Amino acid sequence: MRHHVEITMGESSMGSIRVGGVDISDGVQSIAWRAARDECPSMELDLLIFDVTTISSKDTEILLPDETVKTLIALGWTPPEDSSGDPN
Repeated sequence: MRHHVEITMGESSMGSIRVGGVDISDGVQSIAWRAARDECPSMELDLLIFDVTTISSKDTEILLPDETVKTLIALGWTPPEDSSGDPN
């Protein structure tokens, strides 16, 4: 999937990353950018994730920071519908 990406570097080490006009900077820990001659540029994102907690042997709750969800949606992800899972 291709996106319009803007990376702006500030005077300090902080900058911003915008995908499709959406600032995703707060949901990204690091990026790896590759742009070779005769190739489409590519960007690999290391996203911020808080915790993964096992609730039972059949269900796992994955906790994503709001900024990570916003980043994933900007990249084309559709969040799954909330499901209560198996209570056993």
